[in-house]
Amino acid sequence: MDRLLEKLKTLDPKVLCAALGVVVLLLVAGDFFLILNPQIGGLLAQRKKNVELRDSIEKLKTDKLHIDQFRKSLSDMKARAANFDRMVYARDNVPAALDNISKFANQYGVKIDQMIPQQQGEEQLVKGGDGTYKSVAIFVSARSGYHEFGRFINRLENDRVIFRVDDLSFAADAMNPQKHLVKVLLRILVLEK
Repeated sequence: MDRLLEKLKTLDPKVLCAALGVVVLLLVAGDFFLILNPQIGGLLAQRKKNVELRDSIEKLKTDKLHIDQFRKSLSDMKARAANFDRMVYARDNVPAALDNISKFANQYGVKIDQMIPQQQGEEQLVKGGDGTYKSVAIFVSARSGYHEFGRFINRLENDRVIFRVDDLSFAADAMNPQKHLVKVLLRILVLEK
C-alpha cells in the first residue's frame, strides 16, 4: 500500500486527477449496474403490484357498495327461473296442463265444450342441453261471458299455465245473450328430452 501511495505522489497532479476521476467513474458505474439497477427493477415491479392491488381494492369497495343490488338481482333471476320452470311441462305431463286449464275455467264460470291438443300446431322454440323446448297448441271451445273469460285468461297467464294466446274469437249465442261461444288457441311450453 505504501508503494502505491509513493507512486501516486510522484505522478503529475493532472494525471492523478484524471486517474482518480476514472476510478470514481468506475465505482459509480459499478454501483449503478451491480447494486442500484436491480433495486430499481425490484422497486418498479413492486410499484406495478401496488397499483394492481390499489385497483383491486377500489373495485372491491365499489362492489361492496353494490352487493345488495347484486343479491336482489340474483334473487330476481332465481324467481324468474322458477317461474319459467313452473311454466314448462314434460311431454308426458301435458294432461296436467289440460287439468289446470279446466280447473281454472270452472273457477271463473267458463264452460269448456272441447279442449284438444293440436299435434300439427307444434313449434320448436329452442334446442338445448336439457332437451328441446316446443310450443304446443291447445284448441279450446267454450261458453263464457267477456269478463269471466278475461279473468280466466289472466289467471292462466299469472299462474304460468300457458305461454301465450294465439287466436281468439267470440260469437254471440242466440240462446243465451250473457254467454258467448269462445274459440281460443292457447300455447303451452313442453320440454322433450
